[in-house]
Amino acid sequence: MIILLIFLVQTSSPMVSNDVHEDFRNRASESGLSFKFSDPFRPETDESAIQSTELSFGSMLWQDSKEVFSTPLRWNRRNWQEMGYLIASFAAVNQFDDQVTQFARNHNNSAINTVSIEFAKFGEEYSFATLAAFYLAGKVFRDEKPVNVAKDGLIASLLAAGIVTPLIKEASGRVRPRDEWAGLPADVNFQPFSGNHSFPSGHTTQAFAVASVISEHYPNVWARSISFGLASLVGLSRVQGDAHYASDVAAGAAIGFFIGRKVVRINLGKRDRITIDPMVQEGYLGIRVRVPQDRHSLRGLFRRD
Repeated sequence: MIILLIFLVQTSSPMVSNDVHEDFRNRASESGLSFKFSDPFRPETDESAIQSTELSFGSMLWQDSKEVFSTPLRWNRRNWQEMGYLIASFAAVNQFDDQVTQFARNHNNSAINTVSIEFAKFGEEYSFATLAAFYLAGKVFRDEKPVNVAKDGLIASLLAAGIVTPLIKEASGRVRPRDEWAGLPADVNFQPFSGNHSFPSGHTTQAFAVASVISEHYPNVWARSISFGLASLVGLSRVQGDAHYASDVAAGAAIGFFIGRKVVRINLGKRDRITIDPMVQEGYLGIRVRVPQDRHSLRGLFRRD
C-alpha cells in the first residue's frame, strides 16, 4: 500500500495531525516538525503506483534463477560442511533402500495403490491447481500474500522440479525399483546418462517446493503441518508405487524444500523494501513512503534503538 508521510517545518499556525500515533507526534514536535498522513487516504486509488514498483514475473524468474544457482559460489566453510552432512545422510538412507522397497512390496494391495495414485498427484497437477487457487483467491480478495504464494511457488517449481531435478536424474541414471535388472542392489544401480531417471524423485521435489513456499508465507503450525504432511505422503506414495527408492524421495524433498525456501526469501527481500521518494503536494515539501502490505505498523521506522 502507499502511505504519504509529510514532514513540515513548524509554522505559526500548526497543522492538526490526523490518525497519527501520539508517540510519533511527540517525537516530531521535539524536532520542530509536524507529522500527518495525507488526507484523504484511499489505498484502492494507488493500485497503479503499486504495480509500477513490482517486477514482472519474467524478471522475477530470471533474477531468482541467477540468485539460486549462484548461491554455492557464496558458501563459506560451514555451508560446505552442511552440504557434506546432507550428502552423507542420503548415503545412509541409501543403505536401507532395498529393505524399504521390499517392505512396501510386502504391504501392498489395490486400496493402497488407489490412495497412492491420488496422493502422487499432489506432486504434479494438484500442486499447480493449488497454486492457481492461491492466485485466484488473492485476486478476488485483493490480498497480495496469496498472489505471492502462487508466483513464488511457480518459480520454485520451475527451478527445482523443472531444472535441478531433471539434470540430476540424467546425470545419475539410477534404475527404478520396478525396472531393476540383473539383481543389482540399490546402492550400485546408478548408470550415468543411461536414460534411467529414478534419482531423485521429481514428484517429491515438486510437492516439497510448493509446501516450502506455502510454509514460508504462512509460518503457522496448521499451514506447515498440512503442506508438509501432503508433501510427505507424495514421497511415500512414490515408494509404495515401486517408482522410487527411499533415498530418491529424501533427495527430492531436500531439493524442493531448500529451493522453495530460497525463492521466498529472495523475493521477500525485494517486496519488503521500504521506498522513500521526495514529493510536493499542495505546496508542502515532503516525502512519500511505500510500505509493504505485510508491515502492520510504522513504529519500527521511527523507534529509537
